[in-house]
Amino acid sequence: MLAGTFDFTVQAAGSAGATATASLSITVGGSATKVTGTHNRPLTIGAGVTCLDQATISGPLTITAGAVVSIQASTLGGPLSAGRPARVAVCGSTVSGPASVTGAAGPVLLGGASGTPCPADTVTGVVNLIGNVGDVTLGGATINGPAHIAGNGGRVTVSGDAIGGRQALLATPAALWWRATRSAGRCRALATNRPRPMAASPTPATVRPPASAPA
Repeated sequence: MLAGTFDFTVQAAGSAGATATASLSITVGGSATKVTGTHNRPLTIGAGVTCLDQATISGPLTITAGAVVSIQASTLGGPLSAGRPARVAVCGSTVSGPASVTGAAGPVLLGGASGTPCPADTVTGVVNLIGNVGDVTLGGATINGPAHIAGNGGRVTVSGDAIGGRQALLATPAALWWRATRSAGRCRALATNRPRPMAASPTPATVRPPASAPA
């Protein structure tokens, strides 16, 4: 899906040869609300298009139904929770706590493969990507807890992740890809463009077992 502002010139001609011209501008996608800087409180994002760009949120971030959200180069001081959003993209960001996206109507993107415009993320807790309708991508992430990916209706792409806890991957038949992926490049397009797989060879996830307790 394209994102941006497109300008058109419309000209109408009558049977008698008279003409009329008008300009038309249509905006598709983009970020209606942009959040930057430091915010020393929890943040709740409602329906509409919102972009967090180099933002620092001290508390939990909650994304509600119908929201289109792009989070880029940002730091979340608490959990990330998205319930029934339209689309979610998280790139080059740190989440201090669990990250959960459930019931999304469109694509869910957490990081991308090496070399893509969506840098990898760091999550210090569990990752839950469950019951989403669209494609799900988890790429290059460093996850200190387990990852649960289940019940998603679209393609599921997991690539190059370092997962500290147990990894549970459940997908519908013929819907699981282990390969590098491409994703949308700019903040305004991240939450509106659909990630597409590359023709590269598969890159399996790296699973780190939990550290043994001292004797």
